[in-house]
Amino acid sequence: MNARKTLAWLMNSAAVVVTAAGVIAGATPAAAAPGQSGATLHIIQDPQNQGNYLLAILGRFPMPEADAVGFLNNIDNGDCQGGMNYYVFGDDGGDEGARYIHFKPVLGAHNNPDGYLKASSQGLEYRTQIQLRKSLLNEDSGVLDDNDEIYAQAHFKDSDCKIRIQTSQVITRLF
Repeated sequence: MNARKTLAWLMNSAAVVVTAAGVIAGATPAAAAPGQSGATLHIIQDPQNQGNYLLAILGRFPMPEADAVGFLNNIDNGDCQGGMNYYVFGDDGGDEGARYIHFKPVLGAHNNPDGYLKASSQGLEYRTQIQLRKSLLNEDSGVLDDNDEIYAQAHFKDSDCKIRIQTSQVITRLF
């Protein structure tokens, strides 16, 4: 009986320690950018306009080709208008979290000079190009850190209103 009381006391003490550790660990701020999950972001100087950058967001939602073809064939036939939404964020890792910089919606399946949403043997492939003023990517105040952290997300919405999200790598440099 004495051993049971001792075990119960030890377990209660351990629970208090674990709870306290969780409260302390939970107070640690984390960067707002989620980890990379399939999208890739490229940023280059716009050759046509020195005041702009060209951004390319591309990737693939892996699935059998038949499923990808089915999504595109039915992209307009459900409760939602399907397509892609592209987001560009700035994240300085501070308490404010990520700052939304740009949003680009593209409805339906498409294949044009600005990008595509198409089925392939690898899955549902996407690409878009965005032109942004240089000043938009200069998201950091420079008080403590001049480095700018930019990342993108690609959201595919099917005709049943389900959304699949992929996040790019974070590009850190002075913009």
